[in-house]
Amino acid sequence: FFEIAADDIAQSELLLDLTLESKDVLFSFDEHEGDLGGVFFPENESCGNFSKSVHMISTISCLNNEISRLMFSPKKGFYGPTEIRALLKLSTNRNFVDKTFFNLSFAVLVQPVNVTPYVTWNSIDLDRIILSPIIIECIEDRFVKVDKYAQSLGLERGIRLGNADSQFSKVVIKVFLEVSHGVLFAGNNDDKSRTLSIMGPINEINNILSALEYLPDTNFWGHDVLSISMENDHARTDLTNVTTRIDIQVKPVNDYPLLVFGDSEAQNGQNSNFHLTTNEDNLLNVTHVSIYDVDIIEPDPFRLDYDWNNFYSYEILITVHNGTLNFEEFEDVFTTTEVRSRSLLLGGNLTDINQCLKSLNYLPDKNFNGEDSMTFCLTEMNVFATENKELLSKVCRTIQIYVDSDNDLPVVSLPFDFRYDYLTTMEGVGGVIGKNCVVQSLFCLTYESIQIIDEDASDDLGNILNVELRCKFCTISLLNLGAVKNITLESRERSLEIRGELTALNNVLESIYYITDLNFNSKTSGLDTFEVNVMDLSGKVFDSKSFSIFVNQVNRNPVILSKYDNLSSNFTDDGPSLKRIDSKKMNAKEGKPFLVEGISIRSVDASE
Repeated sequence: FFEIAADDIAQSELLLDLTLESKDVLFSFDEHEGDLGGVFFPENESCGNFSKSVHMISTISCLNNEISRLMFSPKKGFYGPTEIRALLKLSTNRNFVDKTFFNLSFAVLVQPVNVTPYVTWNSIDLDRIILSPIIIECIEDRFVKVDKYAQSLGLERGIRLGNADSQFSKVVIKVFLEVSHGVLFAGNNDDKSRTLSIMGPINEINNILSALEYLPDTNFWGHDVLSISMENDHARTDLTNVTTRIDIQVKPVNDYPLLVFGDSEAQNGQNSNFHLTTNEDNLLNVTHVSIYDVDIIEPDPFRLDYDWNNFYSYEILITVHNGTLNFEEFEDVFTTTEVRSRSLLLGGNLTDINQCLKSLNYLPDKNFNGEDSMTFCLTEMNVFATENKELLSKVCRTIQIYVDSDNDLPVVSLPFDFRYDYLTTMEGVGGVIGKNCVVQSLFCLTYESIQIIDEDASDDLGNILNVELRCKFCTISLLNLGAVKNITLESRERSLEIRGELTALNNVLESIYYITDLNFNSKTSGLDTFEVNVMDLSGKVFDSKSFSIFVNQVNRNPVILSKYDNLSSNFTDDGPSLKRIDSKKMNAKEGKPFLVEGISIRSVDASE
């Protein structure tokens, strides 16, 4: 260890006082070397076979002999750096002046031997917990503080490192914590990852473990494992094979279903950029709307074996304001909807509803253009039956529908279904088509009027239109031509063309006067065709409709005519007549014969 030397022979005979002491080391002497004597040990403190300090008085040679037998041992459980202090001075038993020769300190490093730390739960070695394995429980999408969870069970603390030798806490070691379906973090550390590495003495590591938290992956529930392993830099203490595993059980909760618009999932179920666009009067297929429920779509292999699609059911109410909705397919989905409606209510499981949503279509109201909205209100009918049962979920989302305007051409509107109905009159008789026939006290073919409909009267086409009325065996005119304003009329054979603004045109069309030809029925078997065309100023036809007019035959009795009669004045329905002819008109003379000529019988309806 050390020895005392002197250059002066006289000093070797001096009686010296040597003191050795240390706070972490106990001293003893090797008995096998033998005691040569000549050394005085005054009042040494004893601790079993070892002493906390050694105090010897003798000469240099005797002291060196005792130093050669000196042994020391660390106190039980101590390892690490320490020191031994040696003080050499003249013995105070002689009446010499007190003189100190040296006061030295010797550095000593005590290495740990075969010391292995272990993981504890509430200060109990986890390897000794056999009957009731430790399980940390938490809730889906919520973090758990391990110490607080242990305290909720009535325990003092959670995970810590322990060791049989308490002094091992000064050795720097590394601890690795790892999970598979979540992240770990401690205290104010913002770094969250599946692995957490801690390096330092056990006491410092335990301080960090006291703030350990676990957060499961988003929407994960089921079984996870926390693995804890250790290693250090001391070759004599191998910790690489020390691994402890603690089960983590994540309880499921009901995740609210989401409404997904577009090709990707929207935040909070709504994509603010998603909208629909269609044209006026055009059917729109709404194919990019679906329901997303993570509890069904993304099952985990650690989860229990449920038929999730049938465990949940949903209702979805779809509403629009300026159009109607319909589904092309229903399959197993029930509905409270008629063929087309402003709102639809569906119910079923997720797969069936999503299949039905693929066939959703929207039809704007006739001639509507502008902005409409489609609102989806989704209600989850069943929730997962756990201790943390939540209320039924309901979420509503709205998307905008932009309906672009489209030019609607003017159309002819008839007061009846021209495909099946026809008007009726008599040959040679006039009648009015339009409601003004009542005012004029005339025969009415129909009390309703032919009208021109132009939804886009203010568009580039303008308000000036041409309307052509045409028939085959008739004459067409208008009532009260003098009262007609802002209208241009052009009458042709069998037709009448009217030009003017839309409102003025429709006013005129309320008084169409139709007169059949004489002897009409014998020519046409009783049917005439009335055609209405609406055109622009260049003659381009926008719409054309026609209908039939059935003309009933009128039986006219034959009449007697002479060459002196006005033919047209003798067509009456009075039957055969007695014609008296004044003889003076025939230049007859009394008592003389004369030729009666020009007498005939005429029948309009008689065939040849």
